[in-house]
Amino acid sequence: MLKCNEVAQNASAYLDGNLPPLSRWRIRLHLAMCENCRRFLEQLRLSGRLLRQHERARTHASDPEVDTLVEEVLAAPPDRRP
Repeated sequence: MLKCNEVAQNASAYLDGNLPPLSRWRIRLHLAMCENCRRFLEQLRLSGRLLRQHERARTHASDPEVDTLVEEVLAAPPDRRP
């Protein structure tokens, strides 16, 4: 089974769908048993969404989606924030 640091090293490629099937399966198996890594991946997903929204907001005067995402982050418990 993978170790947490191996999941962390491959997290971006996993989320982007850029891993071979066996590697994806090994990460999924690890995630099924590791709450900390599930939390880490969820924070990484949210961070990616925020960055994409931020880039879009830079080209628009106002973006309600950015405000919603910022509110989501601020409403999350401190230990679950990115």
